[in-house]
Amino acid sequence: MKVVSRFAVAALALGLVAGTAAAQFTNQPVYFSPAGGVGLTIAGNVGLGVNDDAKPVLGETPLAYGGQATLGLPSFAITAGFAIFDPGGAGSETESNFVGNVAFKLPLPPTAPVSVSLQAGVGYISPTGFSQVSIPIGVGIALNVATPGVSVEPWVAPRVHIVSTSFDIAGVDSQTDVGFGVSGGLNLTLPVGFGGHVAVDWMTIGDPSVKPLLIGGGLHYRIAIPSLGM
Repeated sequence: MKVVSRFAVAALALGLVAGTAAAQFTNQPVYFSPAGGVGLTIAGNVGLGVNDDAKPVLGETPLAYGGQATLGLPSFAITAGFAIFDPGGAGSETESNFVGNVAFKLPLPPTAPVSVSLQAGVGYISPTGFSQVSIPIGVGIALNVATPGVSVEPWVAPRVHIVSTSFDIAGVDSQTDVGFGVSGGLNLTLPVGFGGHVAVDWMTIGDPSVKPLLIGGGLHYRIAIPSLGM
């Protein structure tokens, strides 16, 4: 029975590495906002795994929901967040997921057609028997769209993604996988601060490689803080 349990935990962990844990927030796209925004932004997100490679329980659609807060300054932003991951299926247990990241906006002329930011983050989740650290490092590019009365930010962001899994069970080796991913989406923010965001995320990771596809979206509210500067 110990051998069976050991390999069951290993199989679940490898499924998470290959699929839903490919994102920083488990089962949610890796979000970018290259144009940035000065102030405190509070966001709520929900994410779904679309294809079989994004589903740790075959035939069940995994779900993740949570929130995050971003402190935006003129040249960089810091984010911290929390989410609940539900792999789906009868008897499945939900897991807590913690993340943080920092993004640096590159200094470009005001007339530049795009905004560019560099972003690195870390996500942590620890189901029974193992723990995972997910590290996305990428560059986000957004079109600067002239839209009076509303901020419109279409963006795309390729990245390198590292997922490290540590097992609590003797005889099962820990592992680290390095993959490539890309996410893209649209951020909309009204002058009063309310807005919404959607994104899609795809990546390839592992050996043999798997290619999870995720979609997500949510609402956000940006609180202006004049003392932070423009």
